Formats: sequence, C-alpha cells, structure tokens
Amino acid sequence: MTSSVRTAYSSLVVLVAASGSRSNASTPLQGYVKHVFGATVEEAEKRLARDTEKGRRLRDLDLFLRSKKTHAELLVRYNPTHDLTEQERVRMTARRVGLDVPDEYRGESKS
Repeated sequence: MTSSVRTAYSSLVVLVAASGSRSNASTPLQGYVKHVFGATVEEAEKRLARDTEKGRRLRDLDLFLRSKKTHAELLVRYNPTHDLTEQERVRMTARRVGLDVPDEYRGESKS
C-alpha cells in the first residue's frame, strides 16, 4: 500500500468515527467503509493492493468527508443564524438592521 493510500485510509477511519453518532451503533457510512475497505488496516492493505479502483474511491471518500467537515465549520463561522429557529432568525435579522420584533399580542384575559 502506498503511503498516500495509507494516509487516506487512516484519515478516513478518523473522519468516519468522528462523523458517527455518540452511541455504539454503527452508521451506514461506517458499515460501508468496513465492507469495501476492510475493518482493519491489514485487511484494507490487502484489498487495496489488488484493486486500484478502491484506492481511488478511498481517496475520493476521504476528500468528501474532509470537505463536508470544512463546510460545516464555515457555516457556523459565517452564518451564525443557521442553527436557530425561524422566530429566532427573524429576531436576529431585525436586530441586525436596528429594529425590534414587536411582542406577540396574546389578548386580554378577563377574570
């Protein structure tokens, strides 16, 4: 296995583990990586030595996952309202241009 493929495989394993849920259940992506490339480094070395197409797929998947992670980080950095509810987003947008959203009318309660 060439060093670039070994590096891509190691990086892929880390990215797949980081992208998974916190529970012990494996994600579909983890299952795919184990099925196509192997569960261990040695198994992946054997499979990738026989098939150059899998090596290309490995590098492509590694690039995709790194790009996905970078995209998520940039969304958080440059779009601070991306994870807010619609009501919170409207309030923040109004404040950005110097306005306040009026309080919602709830009606008079007659006791």
